[in-house]
Amino acid sequence: MKALWRFCIGILILCTAPLANQAGAHSSDTLLVRLIMKESAQVTLEATADLEGIPWLKTASNPAEVIGQTLKLHLPNGRSWFVSSLGPPTVTLHTGYPHPSPVPLTHNNEEPAPELYTVSWTWRPSDNPLRVEITNENPATALIWTVLSNSDVPCPGWQMLTAGEQSNRIALPFKPTPLQWNWKAYTAATIAACGLGLQGCILLIRVRRMRKTNAITQ
Repeated sequence: MKALWRFCIGILILCTAPLANQAGAHSSDTLLVRLIMKESAQVTLEATADLEGIPWLKTASNPAEVIGQTLKLHLPNGRSWFVSSLGPPTVTLHTGYPHPSPVPLTHNNEEPAPELYTVSWTWRPSDNPLRVEITNENPATALIWTVLSNSDVPCPGWQMLTAGEQSNRIALPFKPTPLQWNWKAYTAATIAACGLGLQGCILLIRVRRMRKTNAITQ
């Protein structure tokens, strides 16, 4: 049934694409997920939602955490992790969706443009290609596409996913280069470790002196 539903949605979108100025997809109940391929061999995953239009986000005390637990990344080597584990996200609030979408987005013209919530994470991939999964944590639907860092135009190959589904392979336009420490980083870490060790030794000596002083006084 899910496959049939997606097939029907796909046919509907293809039929309405030539009428982009007249018809489109309603985004109030859909996560809009952009993967921005940066020239610095980094990727930014940006997820935008209309909190008022998505029931499982409307009541969330921390929407960023909920979205981060709804999206999961997969690598070819079998590793996977929730997007929320990539670190503290950047959160912004804005009215209307400011970027081109592969599917025209519409809202009720009788109502003002919705206030949207955008959360993003940036990381340096260690492998290629990626897959994005919409987990079963929430009944989510997501429109996923990629853009290059020097363009806002969606790349071909956008996908519509529902809870429990994984995207097709998303090829990175660069060779993954995991961040590695250089000699400066090693030097800084060594100095910091030595400093902490020295402070620990000084503290230990002071404690011993205090104990000896107390013992003599008694």
